[in-house]
Amino acid sequence: MKKLLLAISVLAIAMVSCEKDVNSVSTESKFIGKWEAQRYEDSYEYGVLNSEDTTIRIVEESEFESYSADPEELILDFTSDSLFVGEDDFDEAEVYAWTYSDNTLYLEYTYEDSTDYVELQVETLSNTSLVVSYYEYESYNDGGTIGYEEYEEKIYFEKINSEEGRRGANRLIKGDKASFFQGLRKRRIRKH
Repeated sequence: MKKLLLAISVLAIAMVSCEKDVNSVSTESKFIGKWEAQRYEDSYEYGVLNSEDTTIRIVEESEFESYSADPEELILDFTSDSLFVGEDDFDEAEVYAWTYSDNTLYLEYTYEDSTDYVELQVETLSNTSLVVSYYEYESYNDGGTIGYEEYEEKIYFEKINSEEGRRGANRLIKGDKASFFQGLRKRRIRKH
């Protein structure tokens, strides 16, 4: 009887383990294909933190902007192990390695002698819709006060037809340019 109970327990654990793996693979497979940016939302805030309780913010400036993407302005093309980021023709696409875990998309981009790592939060993922966000927060000592800056960008994507196939194997990154996500960081205009 104990052997039967043990066998049933092992079988149940094995079935649960297999079920988790199947769900993980099916979630990652939703990324595969081409996604076109439809809309952006940017928020930026800076100010001073209360010196006695740094959870209290004194906001000096706050901005929020929402705007539509131009057609084919930003396209993500996911394969099983690579992400190509570019515009409509992908002539100068950037190639990233990617993994997905716990609603976070981990990207790795190598150019010249350095590697850039980016984490994007996946807020929505379906067969037709993808919403990712990038968040950055920094606090710093500013002459006796503690200043802070907070930035978040959300990008809304829709899946597009990818019949023409992937030209990823033949793509090379041309020139000496920074990655798309480095550009994202530099795009913020900090006003002090």
